[in-house]
Amino acid sequence: MKHPIISTWSTYHRLFSSKDEDYDTTPLVVPEIVLEENPEAASSRETQQSAYRTAGIVYGAATLDHWSKLGKASSFSNAMLTSTTGAANILACIASYTLWSATKNSRLTSDTYKRLNLSLIMYSILMVISGFSSWKVASPLVYIASSTLAAHTYAAVVCFGGYFKGARGLAPGSSDLTTESTKNLVTGELITGTKFTINTVASSFKSLATLPYALGAVASSLMILHDAVITVALANRASLTALKLMKRSASAGVSSLFFGVLVTLADATKRGRLNGKTFVYLNAGTAFASLVVGGATALGGSLGGRGASTLLLAVSVGLSSAKNAYIHWPKNA
Repeated sequence: MKHPIISTWSTYHRLFSSKDEDYDTTPLVVPEIVLEENPEAASSRETQQSAYRTAGIVYGAATLDHWSKLGKASSFSNAMLTSTTGAANILACIASYTLWSATKNSRLTSDTYKRLNLSLIMYSILMVISGFSSWKVASPLVYIASSTLAAHTYAAVVCFGGYFKGARGLAPGSSDLTTESTKNLVTGELITGTKFTINTVASSFKSLATLPYALGAVASSLMILHDAVITVALANRASLTALKLMKRSASAGVSSLFFGVLVTLADATKRGRLNGKTFVYLNAGTAFASLVVGGATALGGSLGGRGASTLLLAVSVGLSSAKNAYIHWPKNA
């Protein structure tokens, strides 16, 4: 009987010093495994995609409704408000396309797209509030059409469905159910998402590439807080008129949309993903909407009554987004 050490050495020597011809060198053929998607899951995915596509179309239609009133606005301030919200609808349309693409690639579970869904939800809800308020304003020329309110309501419902699917951690169309209650699930997701967003924004100040997005995101969040505080204060003093509510709601809604998009672009920049087609288009939409806001501010009709700081920030974000969109624009587009 061989000594254990001698036996082990013999085995080691045989394995690592043998010639190739001692072994079968025929290439190993591994059969390709194709995973078929559940038909029910595929159908649900297509339904969600179709819903996002429709949301994008109705946002585009809302833009036409807003801009059709430009020449008839009762005041210059209302004209600037209308032009700004119209530009925001174009950005929302592009964000819907981004979510359509995310659904197609089963990416709704990503924090990026959950945040984008929440931003569109807040934007649409606040625009609905602004729209209802416009019906009580004396001049009918600032009315937001009921069809546009229906469009924003539809988009909010679609985005909530997409957010909930992402929050469950399930791909669109999965029939599995979470064991957590909906309340605890959404609350937990909001807390986790808020922490992630704060970290993303804070770390974005460390790089010149992400700095404009970070500054824009912080400014947007402060504008939302500013509009909320003033609205509550006016309501407490019983001096909240329909016109003021209309403008403050629209201002907070546009700021909510910008916040979500800018944090998304900051995160994409950090991960080196700005060359992705969806982010290229998102940058282009951000550039257009930001420059419209800057133009409206320069002409004295800024959203929420803000002035030079809004102009400077809007132009900075707009130029930065335009540069990134131009650099990474698809050559075959």
